[in-house]
Amino acid sequence: MRKEKNALAVMFKAPEPGKVKTRLVPPLTYEQAAKLYGCFIKDVLNTAKGLEGVDIYGAFAGNIKDGEVYGVSLFEQEGTGLGERIYNVFRALFLKGHERAVVIGSDSPDLPAENIKDAFGLLDGTELVLGPALDGGYYLVAMKRLMDEPFMDIPWSTGDVLEATVKRAKGAAIPFKLLKPWHDIDTVHDLTRLNGKAAPLTANFLLKSGLPLNP
Repeated sequence: MRKEKNALAVMFKAPEPGKVKTRLVPPLTYEQAAKLYGCFIKDVLNTAKGLEGVDIYGAFAGNIKDGEVYGVSLFEQEGTGLGERIYNVFRALFLKGHERAVVIGSDSPDLPAENIKDAFGLLDGTELVLGPALDGGYYLVAMKRLMDEPFMDIPWSTGDVLEATVKRAKGAAIPFKLLKPWHDIDTVHDLTRLNGKAAPLTANFLLKSGLPLNP
């Protein structure tokens, strides 16, 4: 039973060695990369749990062995491609009775809470909100009704994801707005953009690993 009209789902993979953050290997080992990604997840969820008037969920893929450590309601992602999985996360949130839904990934452990708040606020005047990522994708998508058009025929895992999504929205006459851009953390170079104060678990792990960190 839903408690709030606003819902936020964080999509993440099980932090298994060799399956997450492999572009950080080397300098990290696969085991270290998986532990670092586990810090990403917890930092994002801790930020999310600080939001008022929002029910928080974790939408996971893979084998979660210790789900209770995340401290939120979990449900498994469904679908074959990324677009289908995102759509099904929204579907699950709306089926729970929420009226406005935001979905974010787990690659931006320092994502400001203000960006998420802004997404909910913008839904008062539009139907779709996208948070542009610096790599050409998006770090956030928000909707107040279930739609599949934004996730159809998108070249996932390319630098054209946001452009293609905007084109799909325009073609379907879906009103949309964009948030300010933010970064994903995928490579060692990306780590230099990280705001360590906003992602303390990630920052602490990086300091112990001797990797670059923006203070």
